[in-house]
Amino acid sequence: PQCQVIEVSGLLRELILALTAEPIDYPLGGRAEQIAALILSELTAARVVPIQIPWPRDRRLQIVCEAILDRPGLQRGIEDWGSEVGASARTLIRLFQAELGLNYRQWVQQVRLADAVCRLSLGEPVARIAADLGYRSASAFSAMFHRALGAPPQRYLRAQAA
Repeated sequence: PQCQVIEVSGLLRELILALTAEPIDYPLGGRAEQIAALILSELTAARVVPIQIPWPRDRRLQIVCEAILDRPGLQRGIEDWGSEVGASARTLIRLFQAELGLNYRQWVQQVRLADAVCRLSLGEPVARIAADLGYRSASAFSAMFHRALGAPPQRYLRAQAA
C-alpha cells in the first residue's frame, strides 16, 4: 500500500472545517453525515500530488515509518532507530532501499513534503511549517520544497489553485 497526497480544493477545505465543528458521534441522516458524504466525493475527485510515500512490509520498518508519519518533524537519524526496533542501522538502511526504493532521508523528505503541502493548502504559514518540520529557517525549507516540487511553496500553491 502507498500513502498519497491529494490537492485540497477550497471546497474540500471548508467541508473539513465544517465537519470538525460537528459532534464526533453525529446522528445518521443529519447535516454532519451529508458533509462527510461530500468530503468522500471530493476526496475521490481530488488530484494526486506527485509525492510518493511507499509503505514497508517489514514490521521493524513499519514501526519507524509510523513514528515518522505521526511526527514528521522528528529529528532522528536512522542510527537512532536501531535499538528501538531491534535492528542495526545497516539492516535498516538495507531495508529502506530494498522495500521502499528510497534511502531513509529521501523517505523522510517525502513525508515532510506531504505534510507541508497539506498544511500549506490549509493556509498555515510557511515559517510555522518549516519550524515544525525541523528546518533552521523558512528559506531552507523553501529551498528544499523548490528542489523537490519545482517551485517555492507559495508559487506551488498558486499553481495548484489555478
